[in-house]
Amino acid sequence: MHQLRAVYVALNTWEELDLDRNYVLHLVGTISAENNKNPQLRAELDKGLGRIATALNNCNGIEVQETELRSEAIMTLDDTRQLARWHFEYISLADPENHER
Repeated sequence: MHQLRAVYVALNTWEELDLDRNYVLHLVGTISAENNKNPQLRAELDKGLGRIATALNNCNGIEVQETELRSEAIMTLDDTRQLARWHFEYISLADPENHER
C-alpha cells in the first residue's frame, strides 16, 4: 500500500474524553493525482484504508465514522488545517516482540 501518500485524521474533539465516550474519527487517505486516475489502484487503496478503519474500530474508545480517499490535487490548505496528518513513525507497539512486521 505504498501508493497511499498520507493518512489524515479529523476528530470530533481533541480534548481528553471520559472512558465512557468515544473519539469519532474521519480518515482521509491521499493518493497522487496521477494514480488517482487508476480505478484498480483506487479500489485497492480504498480497501486498505478500510482495513485501517477496521483496526481502529477494534480499539476501545475509537469509532471511525467515515473513510475517504482523495487525490492530492484536490487537498486544500483549509483541509490540512482541519485534518491532522497521521505520522506512523510515532506509533509504539504494546508488545513489539509479538508484532508481525
